[in-house]
Formats: sequence, C-alpha cells, structure tokens
Amino acid sequence: MSECTTCGEFILFGGINDGQHHFCNEKCRQRFGLAVIEQLAQEHLSDDLVEQQVTELHQSDCPCCLGRGPIDFHHSYRCVSLIVLTRSQTIPQLSCRSCARSAKWKNLFVTGFFGW
Repeated sequence: MSECTTCGEFILFGGINDGQHHFCNEKCRQRFGLAVIEQLAQEHLSDDLVEQQVTELHQSDCPCCLGRGPIDFHHSYRCVSLIVLTRSQTIPQLSCRSCARSAKWKNLFVTGFFGW
C-alpha cells in the first residue's frame, strides 16, 4: 500500500509508478508534472523578463478581431435557465476592449432571453 505523491490518497490496487513517485491515476501524474514545471519556471524567470513578456502581450494585436491592441483579460457573465435547470457561467476572454464589450452585450442578450 502506497500514497499518491500528488493528492495524498492511499493506493490499494493499481496506480501508476514512475520509479520515484506513486500516483493514483493518470490525472494526478499529469498534475504533478505541471506543478514541477510551474515551480521550475518560477525559479528561473526573472521579474524583468515576466514584466517584458506581459507588456508585449498587452500591446499585441487582438486575437479575436486581429485589430490593434491593447488587449487584456475580460470576463462576461451568462445565465441560462430552463424550468428546473439553471446554468451560470463566467466566460474569460483575452481581447481588446471592443471585442470584450461585444461579448458582454451578447451574453447580456442571452441572459435576458434565456435567463431568469
């Protein structure tokens, strides 16, 4: 009996063993790999490099309309409701302000007709 390296659950049968680490399933193995990569990236990236990359991304063209930037992360909200089922969503979008405004109006329209 061993313990999963990622989530700490006890592994009774099966599991994945890569030599040093034990995982309860493939999902935990992938999460562990991502955590290791993220930790290495944090250790090796300087603040100046990160700031430069963020500034470049902010000033790049909009991926939605291919127009000139600046771009940023925007969120729009949608709620769709049927008789007994309601689904509420927060939709993230990397875009210019104009595309984000369009998405917000679209989701407002959907919520107005299909929401509460």
